[in-house]
Amino acid sequence: MPKPNPRAEIVKSIEANASLIERNLGSLWRRTAEDLAAGGVDKAALANSIFDAATTIAIETIGVDATVEHLRKVADLFESFVEKNPKYASTVVSRH
Repeated sequence: MPKPNPRAEIVKSIEANASLIERNLGSLWRRTAEDLAAGGVDKAALANSIFDAATTIAIETIGVDATVEHLRKVADLFESFVEKNPKYASTVVSRH
């Protein structure tokens, strides 16, 4: 009798629910990050890790140029938001 493969079972479950999962990815990542933070994982480390993973996946799927263009648009949105809401400017913490 073959040994059970939990990862294979997880993949089967994901395949069976892929469209539902795709519609709820934002909530999935947010809740996962919140659970990790509640367990003691540093929020800044989580944010950096999620950003790094997302950037890597974006480069692999849409390419460097499209990823850079997207990041520029996001940066412009953040800058515009902070200009309209200066109280948030002081909440930005440098990674360095």
